[in-house]
Amino acid sequence: MRFGTSWAVWLTLGATVAGLAAPCPAGAAAATAPAASGFAGTWKGEIATPGTPLGVEVLVGGDGKVTISIPVQHNKDMPTSDVQLSGDQGAFTIAGVPGSPRFVGTRAGEVWSGTFSQGGASFPFKLQRQDPEALTKAALAGIDAEVQRALKELATPGAAIAVVRGGKVVYAQGFGVRDREKNQPVTPATRFMIGSTTKAFTALLLGQLVDAGQCTWDTPVRQLLPDFAVADEYATNHLTVRDLLTHRTGVARSDLAWYGNAKLTRADLFAKLKHLPIANPMRQTWEYNNFMYAMAGFTLERLSGQTWEQNLQRRVLQPLGMAQTLLSIADLSASPDRALGYHRDGEAFVLDPYHNVPAMAPAGSTVASSVLDMGKWLAVHLGSGSAGGQKLVKASTAQELHRAQMAMGMPDPDPDITLVGYGLGWMADVYRGHRRVHHSGGIDGFTAEVSFYPLDDLGIVVLCNAGDTNFTGFVRNVYADRLLGLAPRDWIAKGKAGRAKGGDARKGSPAGFAARQVANTKPSRPLAAYVGTYLDAGFGAMEVTLLASGSLQLKLGGVQTSLRHQHFDSFVTEASAGALGEAAANLPAQFFLDFDGEVAALQVVLDAGGKPIRFERQPDARLSDPAFLAGLCGDYDFGGVRARVFATGSVLQADVTGQRNYTLKPGLGTQFSIEGVAGASVRFKLAEDGKTAREAVLVQPGVALLAARQAPKP
Repeated sequence: MRFGTSWAVWLTLGATVAGLAAPCPAGAAAATAPAASGFAGTWKGEIATPGTPLGVEVLVGGDGKVTISIPVQHNKDMPTSDVQLSGDQGAFTIAGVPGSPRFVGTRAGEVWSGTFSQGGASFPFKLQRQDPEALTKAALAGIDAEVQRALKELATPGAAIAVVRGGKVVYAQGFGVRDREKNQPVTPATRFMIGSTTKAFTALLLGQLVDAGQCTWDTPVRQLLPDFAVADEYATNHLTVRDLLTHRTGVARSDLAWYGNAKLTRADLFAKLKHLPIANPMRQTWEYNNFMYAMAGFTLERLSGQTWEQNLQRRVLQPLGMAQTLLSIADLSASPDRALGYHRDGEAFVLDPYHNVPAMAPAGSTVASSVLDMGKWLAVHLGSGSAGGQKLVKASTAQELHRAQMAMGMPDPDPDITLVGYGLGWMADVYRGHRRVHHSGGIDGFTAEVSFYPLDDLGIVVLCNAGDTNFTGFVRNVYADRLLGLAPRDWIAKGKAGRAKGGDARKGSPAGFAARQVANTKPSRPLAAYVGTYLDAGFGAMEVTLLASGSLQLKLGGVQTSLRHQHFDSFVTEASAGALGEAAANLPAQFFLDFDGEVAALQVVLDAGGKPIRFERQPDARLSDPAFLAGLCGDYDFGGVRARVFATGSVLQADVTGQRNYTLKPGLGTQFSIEGVAGASVRFKLAEDGKTAREAVLVQPGVALLAARQAPKP
């Protein structure tokens, strides 16, 4: 049977529901506290409507105030009127809804049942009083053994887990150790790095600006920051706040442009932005991008006049009492109850230092928290933007944060999970028939999963101190199955199989390069000739050095890896010694020579499947060293053109007879360009000592003149 203009339609009318925000008439919405005491608590059940029953949740406060939620219709905490709670009799009307929808029933212990009526139609209802803590405890009986198994099989030293129901943390427990050397146990208050789960904080802070009318989600960023620019003109002018938060800007991920560089500021990142490569047209492809969340934080700072950290502390952490959440590595290092991070090297755990890039904090580089605090944070999202008497954002804004807004273009990770899309700092999917909103986090030595099931009033936080594990997601599923009353699945076995498969794939990846290798080749120059500094405006400086072992080593920010010769002037990166490990391996790197045979550039693929980034070689530091320049000074006769080369501090100059003094600007090798003379340069050839010039070549378009050096007179 299908209803047309019945109560089912009335309760979902946008205009009607929007009007329910008004407070109930004084004295009408609440019974006296003593009379209501038998009904106080959370009640959950159904109205037996024809076809599919309608789930409802009723909250009766100790003061007799009653609110009702209808999760499937996204109606949360609707006010009531004409509340009558006396003895075992309880009745109330949903305020402001046509047809005067009213519940009248009798309480028998923990069950409240009776008749729901609206507009002349009547249906039975039945509600069960909910005790979140007792229900959670019963559902999780014996789960400790499963978590301990997961710690072992998924290679994780320690973890903390919290469950949120009824607007509060109803379960919090630590497992394993936070410090392997000292064997210190994890507690519910242990601080872990939370990685990219921080992104939801950044999105909510911008949502507060939307609520305040300072911008909209669809305001072009350039209207807010006139100097905002990316490497595509159309995208520069049209990218919006929403685009920054949904990973659809088209800008390549480019994590190695910031990773491991503690000196960067957000202003530095902002300046780099226009130099980063474009991977796709804007809004065409979902491509995860930490850089854009840093830019979202930078936008917040410009609009608010305060740092991202100050905004987060004042607008979120303090109102919610999240005193265990820390915003800097310095504060984390000083915390007495902090976890140390680890990754696996074979069968051994290796300690990872804390990852300190403060500029990337809005994306998740420096924030640490406990499951107790993250539970408070989840209560806000389960409460449609409010928790603990604190309203952080409007309910409509919270709904916008959680709503899928960009298809992710990824296959479903499991037959029981259907991906929906990416929201604003959150991912949305359907887990075994239950709507789920969540986000993972991963940073050196740590992983995190923060998830909630909005129609089930359930939140789960899992934090652990292993950076290369799938522990958090699979253990989250173990808890969800129990708490949602689902048939159990062996998620831990699935996680273990996934780890083994991933390890095999990484071990086999060099084979592709071997198949493409041209045999019996060698680099065109001695390896020492490739040593130097190479620069890209977006990614910064890349250092190439020669190890005592005879291998070249590449260093970019926090990534340091050896180069394995492929063929000719092409090389391949080895695994990084740090937390990136295999992720830094098997990246193609190719050197390029200029016309004079000098190594002039290095091209490296820095994003998997991305375009190569070209780094231009920078002049050697010795070309600005007064001691080295002294060995180049002297008199040179270039076929009748006499020049006296001399140094003024760290600058080399040439006094040409009958002309003027010219400044010589450092170039590649021992070559200097002549300032103010297009296409002209001087290249010095060194004697066997490698410190003094034997002769010099003056090069101009179509002309190359050789001159022997005559040492300057004392």
